[in-house]
Amino acid sequence: MEKKSFILKLIAIFGSVFLFHSGLFSQDSSKPLNIRLPKHYFNTIILIDGYAKPTKKLIDTSDLINKRLRSYGIKQFNASFCTPLITKSEYSDSTTLRNTHILLTGNFTLLQPIFEGINQHNLIKLGLGVRYIFNSGKKGVWFLDASPFITRDVTYSSKSYLRIASTVIYSHNPSDVFNWRLGITKSFMWGNRFYWPFIGIRIGKLDKMNLSIQFPKSISFNMPVNSKFILSLYTRPQG
Repeated sequence: MEKKSFILKLIAIFGSVFLFHSGLFSQDSSKPLNIRLPKHYFNTIILIDGYAKPTKKLIDTSDLINKRLRSYGIKQFNASFCTPLITKSEYSDSTTLRNTHILLTGNFTLLQPIFEGINQHNLIKLGLGVRYIFNSGKKGVWFLDASPFITRDVTYSSKSYLRIASTVIYSHNPSDVFNWRLGITKSFMWGNRFYWPFIGIRIGKLDKMNLSIQFPKSISFNMPVNSKFILSLYTRPQG
């Protein structure tokens, strides 16, 4: 009887603890979680890139221009950066977090076409721009970019030309392994001032092996090795 009485007292004590202190083991749903959002979602990026095409003889000497130039090669140096200026995040409802980003961009390019028959020319492109990104939180992202720049042949006292490249794109993610993009772009990289349609798809996860096709810019097959190293096989139009 004493043993039975002891067990009953023990049950009563534990029952009282769980009855009056159950709040210690639960989250009050009326209080929102105090999650600290990052100041910026994008890091500052600095890119330095060099490109060279070996000098090659121009075979068609019957053409007067080819006969004068004699050979052709090219060297190119590019330095650019992108840094966040403004980041704004807010919940459109209890579960959807949308955010807006404004970034400052800059670009410097030195292009040196090499012709054996004429003096060396140094062509530069220098510009600053603004990039706007809006993430609705519902699988869609708007991307707007405006980049005014000047071009000039600094070999002699030549005239500077002011132009503006711009791009508007909507990107949608139906799933984590597929993305499509649609918009318009104007870059002056293809020898004209026309707006081109921008059409792109990505097959595969963004942080895993994937194939990205972006007309008219590039096609790339990307193979991430780790969080800081990636291998890519790509083709990209230029000139």
